[in-house]
Amino acid sequence: MVFFLFIMTFQLSNAQDNWKSSDFIICIDEEFAYNLMNPFIIVKKGDNILKRIKIRYQPGGLSMNSDDHYFITHQDYDLFLTFNYEYWAQNGKNYYYSYDIKVGKFFFDTGFVILKIYNMDKKKYKRRFRSLEKGETYIYELDTSNGQMLRK
Repeated sequence: MVFFLFIMTFQLSNAQDNWKSSDFIICIDEEFAYNLMNPFIIVKKGDNILKRIKIRYQPGGLSMNSDDHYFITHQDYDLFLTFNYEYWAQNGKNYYYSYDIKVGKFFFDTGFVILKIYNMDKKKYKRRFRSLEKGETYIYELDTSNGQMLRK
């Protein structure tokens, strides 16, 4: 029995070691995002989807399989962070959002990344970012250890 427990512990430890983590924080409408639904990194070449990489996220860390991490950091493909997010407001109203954010491979090898997403269905952000094209549903800012960037 002790031998069986040792083997199971060893296998679990090895499975966890096979994941590569990056310092990553996602804020949506100025609040930490705790529960992302269906988070993936989509790897594209042109319009073709080459791979869907399952990722794990918790505030402060984004992780993926080590082999997938190696793949995306050693290739020149377009990478998109995609996920869904559900938010329950204090007034009981439910908001459901889908995001598709183009990222670079450097995101996974930089010191840290802070992704700030602002939804344009909120008046506060619509006024702040009024120079956006009509029909935009969200805008995001990226802060990295290499500098800040505002996009979409």
